[in-house]
Amino acid sequence: MIELRGNEKVEDLQCRGLKIIQNKDWFCFGMDAVLLANYCDIKDGEEVVDLGTGTGIIPILIYGKNNVKKIYGLELQKEVAEMAKRSIVLNSLEKYIEIVNENVKDYKKHLKKNHFDTVVTNPPYIQAKNNLVSPKEKKAISKHEIEGNLEDFIKTASELLKHRGKLYMVYRPNRLVEVFELMKSYKIEPKNKVEGNNIMAIDLGLNNLATLTFKDNVDNYIINGKSIKSKNSYFNKEITKLQAVRMKQTGSKKFKDTKKIKKLRTKRNNYILDYLHKASRKIINLAKKHQVSKIIIGDIKQIKQNMNYNKSFVQVPIQRLKELIEYKAKLEGIKVVFVNEAYTSGCSAMDLETLNRDNYNKSRRIERGLFKSNIGLTINADVNGSLNIMRKFLNKECIPELVNQARDNGVVDPPSRLRIA
Repeated sequence: MIELRGNEKVEDLQCRGLKIIQNKDWFCFGMDAVLLANYCDIKDGEEVVDLGTGTGIIPILIYGKNNVKKIYGLELQKEVAEMAKRSIVLNSLEKYIEIVNENVKDYKKHLKKNHFDTVVTNPPYIQAKNNLVSPKEKKAISKHEIEGNLEDFIKTASELLKHRGKLYMVYRPNRLVEVFELMKSYKIEPKNKVEGNNIMAIDLGLNNLATLTFKDNVDNYIINGKSIKSKNSYFNKEITKLQAVRMKQTGSKKFKDTKKIKKLRTKRNNYILDYLHKASRKIINLAKKHQVSKIIIGDIKQIKQNMNYNKSFVQVPIQRLKELIEYKAKLEGIKVVFVNEAYTSGCSAMDLETLNRDNYNKSRRIERGLFKSNIGLTINADVNGSLNIMRKFLNKECIPELVNQARDNGVVDPPSRLRIA
């Protein structure tokens, strides 16, 4: 039977029957600790250390969700560490979890350097010198950088981790730049590694906002652009109506936008930006799903020239979509390359035609956006363009799998059309 003291109580963690002792007068665990423990990707047999473990919530939850070898929890405050130890005994986890009463800066007395697979931490997040400190000492130490600051936790994490180890930390976004700078200085900055070597090609447009094909598989997708084009047209018509009214009121073509016109412009711009953000995220998620290491995008610097629908291209900022894809890809460790789109729309990918003026024949684009090859295969015209962008980048090194399979089977898999909510 575990002894409860003072204002202590036992809480059910709703996870494999695990429980924890809490004291309402001290700093109790919050949702951030629960989310952090759930986010950790712990492999079987790993050794884990939690810096600033508090009541032991993170080690207990990690044990409940993973098959770990051993978890250590460092906690500075003697009374809090002692309460965490009683929670470990309450759950009969002495074999798997060990609570160490020590400052994270002095870990070397108890823990081995470069030894752990994973370090987890939910450190104090308030700089004591710049804020009012809680009058209750235990809460103050848990929330404020009194006995250890952000650098102490990151430095200790770096020293404890073995090569290719992982650090999981929850922290406030207003100090995110400081977190990354410290991580970089201690050589544990966030990294994203792409496992595969696939390549994605993207043909950007209007009705079909983005058409995606891949080097190593036959999947192909079209991100629907008709809804954003339609919405843009609606806003333009409403703005034109209001401008006509304002023109009559002022008797001049030169007038300032009314509040209604400004509101409509803002609403249109926000809608388009939101749509492009969601579309670019969809594209990056597909790239990750298909283990893409490079994204090839048709260079659209000259895309607005010689077109009859310039207004749509200007007000549906395709260049902005390209930029969103590029920066989100970089965050995932995916390289982005831009290639000239010349002759990609009028040459046949299925016939493996060289992409030049001699083979360019746009009359093969038949009804309903289909392209008919010389060998009789019909393919979505934008898929054909995307494949040619891919071929232009590959420069005859290999043939996209969709082309190989279509030539062998005599049929092309149709694209999956994806809508943006």
